[in-house]
Amino acid sequence: MIAANGLLGKSCYILLSNPKPMVPSLVETGARLFVTKLLSHFISTGSVVLLENGGTMFTFEGTTKKCSLKTVINVHKPHFYWKVMTAADISLANAYINGDISFADKRYGLLNVLMILFANRGLISSSSIKKRRRWTPFIFTAGLTSAKYCFKHFSRRNTLTQARRNISRHYDLSNELFALFMDETMAHSCAVFKTEDEDLTDAQRRKFSLLIEQARIDNKMKFLRLDVVGEA
Repeated sequence: MIAANGLLGKSCYILLSNPKPMVPSLVETGARLFVTKLLSHFISTGSVVLLENGGTMFTFEGTTKKCSLKTVINVHKPHFYWKVMTAADISLANAYINGDISFADKRYGLLNVLMILFANRGLISSSSIKKRRRWTPFIFTAGLTSAKYCFKHFSRRNTLTQARRNISRHYDLSNELFALFMDETMAHSCAVFKTEDEDLTDAQRRKFSLLIEQARIDNKMKFLRLDVVGEA
């Protein structure tokens, strides 16, 4: 089935299980209605499918051919809709990080939804903006959330007093944390991989060897390593 769909140039999504249906609250039900109507007006190109736990599906497909991408977003928790209604794109990122949503295409799903959103933003014209005036409350609440994040960022600015706190929170971290995603070399810079599934340690050691070769370093030389951390 997958091979046949691949030959036809179509996407195939197989549901291996049917999770328990979501039971949204009254507020979440209203938010879902709001978000689905918003997407039906916003998506002018490409295709976005919201697939809830239990099988409920909402499909939004544009009529223009600017973008041919398709993506299926698995919605696992009903409060996802409320967060999107009140915080817009910030909540979409947070929902993905927190596991409220996932993508049927684990490799390209996130990239595809971003490309679809960018393509549709580029299609917004003055006439479509007039149609979207009904969504002014949504824009207002999303703006308030964005303002909240901006205020939090402003409160962490590098004054003499705050700088010490910022350094402690961002840089005074234990090696146990970095060991979760680094290899035994604890190198912060990018490794040089020969294949996609190569071990990170081997790729890091290859990088070291290439640098030594390019710098023409031999066993008679000494060098000093300086780690510089910059912050905008």
